[in-house]
Amino acid sequence: MSEKSFAIDRKKENRFGVRVLCRQTAVCFCFWLFPLVCTIPAYSQDDQQAEEQITELARKTWASVVQPIIENNCLDCHMGDDAEGSLDLDSFQDLEDVVEQRRLWSKIGNRVRDGQMPPPEADEMSQGDRDELLTWIDQVLPQVPCQHPHHAGPVTIRRLTRYEYANTIRELLQVEYPFSNKFPADEVGYGFDNIGDVLSVSPLLMEKYLSAAEEISELVITDPRSELIDQTIALDKFNLPRGVRKRRNYLLMTVSATATTDVTVAVAGQYKISVAAFAHQAGDEIAKMAISVNGKLVEEIEVEAESIEDSLDHELEIDLNEGENDLHITFTNDYYNPEAESRRDRNLAIVEVNIKGPVGKTKKSAAHQAFLFAMPDDGIDPAKCAEQIIDRHAFRAFRRPVQPVERERLLKLFEMGIENGESFEGAMRIVLQGILVSPHFIYKVEQPASGDGELRPLNGHELATAMSYFLWSSMPDAKLFELADDNKLQDERVMQAEVQRMLQHPSSIALVDNFAAQWLQLRILDQSDPDPDLFPGFTDHLRKSMLNETRLLLMDVIQNDAPLTTLLTSDYTYVNLALAEHYGMKTSGLSEQEFSKVSLQGTGRQGLLSHASILTITSNPTRTSPVKRGKWVLENLLADPPPPALPDVPQLDSQDELTGTLRERMEQHREDPNCAVCHYKMDSLGFALEKFDAYGRFREHDGDDLIDSKGELPNGDKFASPSELQELIVRSQRQQFIRCVTEKLFIYAVGRGPIAVDDCVIDEIAGRAFREDYRFSEIVTAIVTSEPFRNRSSPNASN
Repeated sequence: MSEKSFAIDRKKENRFGVRVLCRQTAVCFCFWLFPLVCTIPAYSQDDQQAEEQITELARKTWASVVQPIIENNCLDCHMGDDAEGSLDLDSFQDLEDVVEQRRLWSKIGNRVRDGQMPPPEADEMSQGDRDELLTWIDQVLPQVPCQHPHHAGPVTIRRLTRYEYANTIRELLQVEYPFSNKFPADEVGYGFDNIGDVLSVSPLLMEKYLSAAEEISELVITDPRSELIDQTIALDKFNLPRGVRKRRNYLLMTVSATATTDVTVAVAGQYKISVAAFAHQAGDEIAKMAISVNGKLVEEIEVEAESIEDSLDHELEIDLNEGENDLHITFTNDYYNPEAESRRDRNLAIVEVNIKGPVGKTKKSAAHQAFLFAMPDDGIDPAKCAEQIIDRHAFRAFRRPVQPVERERLLKLFEMGIENGESFEGAMRIVLQGILVSPHFIYKVEQPASGDGELRPLNGHELATAMSYFLWSSMPDAKLFELADDNKLQDERVMQAEVQRMLQHPSSIALVDNFAAQWLQLRILDQSDPDPDLFPGFTDHLRKSMLNETRLLLMDVIQNDAPLTTLLTSDYTYVNLALAEHYGMKTSGLSEQEFSKVSLQGTGRQGLLSHASILTITSNPTRTSPVKRGKWVLENLLADPPPPALPDVPQLDSQDELTGTLRERMEQHREDPNCAVCHYKMDSLGFALEKFDAYGRFREHDGDDLIDSKGELPNGDKFASPSELQELIVRSQRQQFIRCVTEKLFIYAVGRGPIAVDDCVIDEIAGRAFREDYRFSEIVTAIVTSEPFRNRSSPNASN
């Protein structure tokens, strides 16, 4: 670079008293600064020195490039107490003022990029000024190190969401609990249901927890006393085929036939069945009766009694499974001889059927055996058994070592149960209920930070819990507990290795079902119902197939650690037979249930914005909605939501005076200045998706009208299809997309809304993702190793 290019034009001195580099110098300086800023951290041996270099370069360009642009283009409207929109840009005197308000400057960049600032009625900003200002906001400012590097932010003690509760029960006790129809839906904050400030516990929910604890304890632990049955099966409970009739007090089987019924028991094991029967004898054989259970013959019995008064009880032992069992009683040797002088007809009569048991040792479920791993019949004192069980399971349930006072309380419950006549198993059911209603199970409990403003690092068990509920929506596994016990989890290298392991674990599907489903609003697909007259092919099976397509693409990106931009550029997807037919694809070799990875070449589809799930949730029941689709892109891909609609602005469908195609009516609607402000960008984005109907089928026409899917953003970027729109986002708004995902993942990870000083951390994480090819694992690792995730601070320590 020549000396001339660095020469200061001394005739140019702005109102801030800062001498300005000439335009040539400014352009060179900005383009020289950006690659340096991006590469310093990669090779610098002194992080502090690198940060100082970045900050100094940013400070110089703020004074020499950005402030003059603001003075020349913005201060007429945005200065002083009467500043437009209360945005006083004159108050930003130095770099530190800007860094304090990173989020605000990100929004300013969006408005400049969209052509909303300066407004159309003001003097136009030159393209050179616009490019330089956006370069500084998008590329330089995010690289400036945090001015408040040591912060964490308080996290409200929060309870488990209903999804987390069900997952934790499954991992802890090896049973499934159907939370969806047991617990009320969780409140949502900042777009997610795991935000501590909104996860309250109402009296109704506390009742649900108590009921759930009782039901779950019965699912897990088999109590032989409470499971004993002595049951007579009513004769009218049998299904009777032709040739079997019910008399007043017995069943008469006049032909070879089978009477069937269900026998339900709470615990698998051996039972005694007693069948009282008699027969009308004929021919040269005794009447025979066969007993079968679950399709397996138990025994064939000769029935010698010839009257109901003489009927005998035929007893045998049978094996029954937990739950329903099929019991069959069959008359096997019917006989009829009309020529015989007597005893012409052999028939069988069933008088009574009784089931008792279980007898002897019962077959215990895997959940029962895992929970009650120590039993008194092994020669151990019952209280000692109870203590061992409590130590193991309360530790896992509370996600930390059990305190002596907690152990004593749970042992008291056991002793009370024994004193009240409960069996060992019955008393342990009470203990399990006590564990499940403990705040230390229901809540993610963390020790409070001190009030002196100092950070409190999370201990190993708190970190293990934070990581597992972030990545798995469930409790830590044995490996995480082991690392926590050994105080190894605070080591950043160990944490990084654990992130990689956890993302490859099958439980990471929770990131799709809980994080991504809320980020992309996929949960509302269950409530999306296209008009059946207009869209007769929409079924529940198709709805689930739509959701699975998006889940599988997300999981593919996570587990293969592909760049996040793959979500927008993928030229492949996952379909089953129903979805392929819906998309008009080839269906040979596809299954109705299994999904296959297929190419999208030549289909007009690419990435998330061509998924039927996204297209359906952003439509109305009777038609597409470019407004909803554009708003969805702004909110969920660019973190640039439009302002709320003014209350007096009429809805499009209520304006009868509007005519023409949907696009023409929307353009007429947008002629209202009150509408144009919000709709110009939203509508342009939405029109790009118009070639997909209200539930995702490709089309060229809307009725008789040829669809025009061209769009143009305020900054002049043009596109004509979903693929071009997504490629435009990846090409020119990639930073906004990556930062949008980063911010949403950060909120989900820490369980709270972002505070002002979080913006710096989020910028750093997004910048780190840029250097690592936008990989999901890099964002997750950076979040997990960040100070807000690993530490807690008192409320007065954050701002």
